[in-house]
Amino acid sequence: MATISSPEVINILIENNGFYPGDENRPPVTKIVEYRNQWGGKSTAIVYQNENQNRYEESPVCFEVKTIWIRS
Repeated sequence: MATISSPEVINILIENNGFYPGDENRPPVTKIVEYRNQWGGKSTAIVYQNENQNRYEESPVCFEVKTIWIRS
């Protein structure tokens, strides 16, 4: 899973429509989600274009998944 903990990186991805400057060879991020993890903590994760877009919603260890951004 692509959990990400840096608010700055999340903001950069959103500002650049799913791309991180200098990393344009990677597929774009198409969705950013927040969820409660299996230990009860809050996590944020990214989903790339080539991945199952509902991987966090379908995961048995991710709870209360909320989409916070979708690539336009």
